[in-house]
Amino acid sequence: MCQNQDGTETLPTPVISFGKTCMRCEDAAVVALKANDLAFCRSCFLSYFTHKFRSTIGKSKLVKKGEK
Repeated sequence: MCQNQDGTETLPTPVISFGKTCMRCEDAAVVALKANDLAFCRSCFLSYFTHKFRSTIGKSKLVKKGEK
């Protein structure tokens, strides 16, 4: 979070890319991560985020293999 001059806190604004193409499927990009590095369309972003989330849970070893 960022603090203004008067002491109030604000959230950083998300980066929405216009005119860029998705780095995976070459469709129009909707979301840009890490400023200018990663641009995704909606479907590619959801698959990227789902994979990242599941791999993080798997690496933390809180959930064992085969456990539901």
